[in-house]
Amino acid sequence: MNSQRNEIFEAACRRAPQGGRTAGPAPAETLRVIDVMGKPQPIVPSHILMGAARKIARLKSADALIVEEKGSLVGILDARHLRDAPDDRRVDACLEPLRLFLAPTTTVAEARALLVESGASSLPVAAGPFLIGSVSRAAVERSFSRTTAPLPAAERTPVAA
Repeated sequence: MNSQRNEIFEAACRRAPQGGRTAGPAPAETLRVIDVMGKPQPIVPSHILMGAARKIARLKSADALIVEEKGSLVGILDARHLRDAPDDRRVDACLEPLRLFLAPTTTVAEARALLVESGASSLPVAAGPFLIGSVSRAAVERSFSRTTAPLPAAERTPVAA
């Protein structure tokens, strides 16, 4: 399973173009996940009950939790799982398997496509074996609305020579 994750991560790294940033708002094609990601979601063990997982999410003000088992990240509990699952059910019976990790250099456009394709509300961001953050679909959509908004009229009007 880890080799599959590494392949996905490495593929995302290869797709990401290299280069410096310019001043001003970056277009969606060059804005990176690292520019819009949030802090990592809290990690919980797979053997606890959903009631306990909900308490952890509330205490950490998190809308999702990452699930670990035997030292490996195995799944995610999104807002739907946290809201709907019975308190007495084990986390490992409710989690959504983690199939995708984003690289910090993945473009926001690529992240948006992966979020839509996977149906996930957020995806973890990893650098090698380290979880460094997460990016939500809402954050990606906000960055798109900022980078694709029409220019103000003063900037659209050509200046006479």
